[in-house]
Amino acid sequence: MNASSFTDRPGTDSLLGTPASFSLRKKDESFKIGTKSSYKRTDRIGDDEGRDFYEFKLNERSRIRIGVTNREFLFGPSLEIRLEKKGSSEKIRRTALGGATAVFDRRLSKGTYTLRVSSDGESVPYRLTYRRNSADDFDPFD
Repeated sequence: MNASSFTDRPGTDSLLGTPASFSLRKKDESFKIGTKSSYKRTDRIGDDEGRDFYEFKLNERSRIRIGVTNREFLFGPSLEIRLEKKGSSEKIRRTALGGATAVFDRRLSKGTYTLRVSSDGESVPYRLTYRRNSADDFDPFD
């Protein structure tokens, strides 16, 4: 599936084209990226929408690039993004201020990972993009 086939409507799952659930989500109710090589989603997060969790699985050491863009105005509320590996206490955190993008661009070991997107309570629109490549893929900018 290529990037042009993704939908880009707020609150819509890019792979299924179905409306997103705006209930208070828990970690076990995460959006499943699974082993897909790419994924895109546009949504809102805040007290009324809950936190969003995304789960993906790497079957081998891979390079991932995740971008979470805060689509709020420049001085608007910020987003907190946390990446963690199942069974590990290590957490990687990023913050996306209004209008900015937080990026995770790393080589990760085999395993299951969870990405959590949350805000300080205010409703914040955001866009998430995910891409996975083999850790051995050549990258001229590396």
